[in-house]
Amino acid sequence: MKELARKLSDCDEKFFGGWILAGAEVFITGSRGDVLENKLLLKKARQAIFEVKAYDQKEAVKRLRIFLVLPAAEKAMEPSKKIFSGEPLAVLKFSKEQIDEYVAYTGDENIIHKGDNPLVPGLLMLCSLQEKFSLARLHWRAAFLAPVYADAAVKIYAADGGYAGVADERTVFTIKNLMQK
Repeated sequence: MKELARKLSDCDEKFFGGWILAGAEVFITGSRGDVLENKLLLKKARQAIFEVKAYDQKEAVKRLRIFLVLPAAEKAMEPSKKIFSGEPLAVLKFSKEQIDEYVAYTGDENIIHKGDNPLVPGLLMLCSLQEKFSLARLHWRAAFLAPVYADAAVKIYAADGGYAGVADERTVFTIKNLMQK
């Protein structure tokens, strides 16, 4: 998934500075895709959709579609209404240095991932989950609901056919598993 995130950096970084990731759909078959294609599917004043595909012999074997928004103003975040019980499946925590390494690798120059207290890139969280659960194949639809800052503990719970990430008493993202069983 990281190579798909890296290909996203082939966009106009001046236009997308300050934008946030609202959602993502990731499809990975497990096959290696050598040819990468980056396409802007929608560009409006406050919304954009990018898609990156990796092909193996003319068949798309990996796809990452991201939904970006430019927030009008920062909203106060409400605590999660759904309480998750039991032990989390995993706990993720990202230091400023880990964020810097990811940003350097992917070329994501968005200002929100820089500074003393940067936001954790949403795709970094997804990549980390993929690695944590050792998933070579996946088809996820993720919604990012609240920001996660460096050094915040994100608890991962099983939820509604996928996962939910909770940090600071709020659901910060949900992932729906679309993989055929």
